[in-house]
Amino acid sequence: MNELKALELLLAALVALYLARPMIQMFRGIDGILALPPAVAVMTVLIFLGYGFRPELLPFAFVIAVIVLAGLPRLLDMAHRLRMDDYGEGSRVGIFFSLLIVAATVNFAIAFTPSEKPEVYRPLITKTVERDEGRNTDLYFEYYTSLPPKTASAVLIVSPPPIGSAGILETYLETLAGRGITAVVVTRKSVDAVVSPDGGWIGFPSAGDLISLAYSNVAGTRFVFAAKRGADLERDRAADLSFAIRRVRSAIANGLSPLAGADPSRIAVAGFAEGGAGAILCASESEAGSVLAVVSIESPIRSSLSGGPQDGGDDEEDGNANHVLAFAGKLLSAFRAFLPEPIAGVGDVPSSRAPSLFIVSDRIADPKERDGRYASLIRAFRKALAPSMLVSFAGAGPRDFTDVPYKYPVLSAMAGGREKTDGSMDAGGYSASAADATADFLDRAADISERGIPADYPIRIGMSAELAGLWKSGAAGDILRP
Repeated sequence: MNELKALELLLAALVALYLARPMIQMFRGIDGILALPPAVAVMTVLIFLGYGFRPELLPFAFVIAVIVLAGLPRLLDMAHRLRMDDYGEGSRVGIFFSLLIVAATVNFAIAFTPSEKPEVYRPLITKTVERDEGRNTDLYFEYYTSLPPKTASAVLIVSPPPIGSAGILETYLETLAGRGITAVVVTRKSVDAVVSPDGGWIGFPSAGDLISLAYSNVAGTRFVFAAKRGADLERDRAADLSFAIRRVRSAIANGLSPLAGADPSRIAVAGFAEGGAGAILCASESEAGSVLAVVSIESPIRSSLSGGPQDGGDDEEDGNANHVLAFAGKLLSAFRAFLPEPIAGVGDVPSSRAPSLFIVSDRIADPKERDGRYASLIRAFRKALAPSMLVSFAGAGPRDFTDVPYKYPVLSAMAGGREKTDGSMDAGGYSASAADATADFLDRAADISERGIPADYPIRIGMSAELAGLWKSGAAGDILRP
């Protein structure tokens, strides 16, 4: 993305020229320089339109907005051809600090400019639209298959994260296809950025939906309102997966491409974020109990979280002397009604009927994270009705199992892993590592269902695994180290 860095440097140069104008004699008579900040603002908007949402540019965009608003009177004066000798109005210290702020924000944007994602494997990609008449909605299926297609291959139905959707799962899906697994991504409008079978964009979440989804993603394990939004999405994702299971089985039975030759007994479900919780919900249902396995990646189960009563003032009056205290207590209770209700604990969690793999950040090693963000996930892991495995990778952050480290590196940096790695695995490699861990689990899922996790189960570099579930061999709670 060198062209994006060049654009950011150009914008910085234009803003610096505008800010430095009062100090440079030869530029003072060029009134057109006053129009540079609005032009830079327009170019910044065009970058967002052309390159998609760029979080690393937000600080620079905010500074530009402030500069545009501050310079608006001068721009209006120029438009009315009223010359204004303002060269003495700004102090050199103010100009210096303004330039420093612009330089800092541009340097931030350049430091977190997206990098090119290396191509892991070039699969055959097929897209279809399937109508769910029961829910009166269209679901968009995207198939990643190996070339040439393998016979008796496993099929993994994937529910993507709502933020970024299937667009940040390319490395994960390509790696699975390279391992001979057919991956099927299921998306729909209003939640995902949807691509039609002919390759054109046909739907984006609205601004309101994006804000709601982001709030659920950030605060869904802390506040009840955000958790409810996440819980609704988890149930929708579970319904999407249940529908997809039926369609995939039908397509295999009828020999329809690209699933012709796939093994109907090797259908599994997976998901990221709310999609992963939806996969656990789906695998806990009796009709989906025959799936080969379920994979949940960084997926706290928000539908299992509940709030508790908030402390209020004492409503009982103890004579005239307590009137003021009772009234103050009522005011405090009324004020608290407008505050977000915190999560009080974890209620009932779904129990997966299929062998389950939970992939999480190494932040789960932090006791606060285990009791907070991951509390519902750990309980679901412990209550699984089939052998289950919880896997973390040293240094991996919650968003690093997708292509976020490549496409939105600032988001990856904001929520990094707990441990510092020695460089043997950078953030961009965790997505492929998660896919390899998924493929390893699917390859052994049938045996795991019968005999439990084998002693020689492959533990990859930087990987730690905790075991739980019903066992015919081994003990629950073992900790495996690389």
